[in-house]
Amino acid sequence: MLADLVGPTGTVVGLERDPRPVALARAFVAEHGFTNVEVIQGDARATELPRGSFDLVHARLVLVNVPEPEQILAAMVALVRPGGVVAVWEWDSVSWLCYPAHPAWTRISEAHQAVRLQDGQDFTIGRRLARLMRGAGLVEVTQDVIVNEWPVGHPRRMQMIQFSENIREKLVARGLFSDAELTELLVALRKHLENPETFQLSGVSFQAWGHKPV
Repeated sequence: MLADLVGPTGTVVGLERDPRPVALARAFVAEHGFTNVEVIQGDARATELPRGSFDLVHARLVLVNVPEPEQILAAMVALVRPGGVVAVWEWDSVSWLCYPAHPAWTRISEAHQAVRLQDGQDFTIGRRLARLMRGAGLVEVTQDVIVNEWPVGHPRRMQMIQFSENIREKLVARGLFSDAELTELLVALRKHLENPETFQLSGVSFQAWGHKPV
């Protein structure tokens, strides 16, 4: 979408720290013949990209996954030109729930929170996003707030289970569960979520944007 918006005279630059998605993104760019898109590997806190040169700097679900997110937000503001836009999409777990409540959901979600606190990550950063952006020097900060129901069959219905598998090694290594116990809880939770009578609400998506002062 950005490649289409900037046209043949503009440039889109993608930045990613992990070499695996960098390779996937570069393959996608080549496959679709985008001549105005570049994907580079690097740390968002310390890029070698030219400061004050971009019309738009955007990040999606980055700040929620890193300690000291203010550093990345400050780097984003530094990269955008005066009058340009910084746009951020982040998550807040405040509304992420299932009803009826289930002991497996409760135990697993509490374990996720414990891991994130230990890693310096804030799973409720969405509610702070506009304040953080203003604190980084942006003006005219605006945000949209979105909450969805995830019914049976929705691709994100099993996200709690998927996240648990992603961090299974951490959950076990830090003594929050034994491997067998975690497996048992995930089986029980899957059964609960497969029940169409179980209601599941998503977390809150915060989409916020602001301008760098001229």
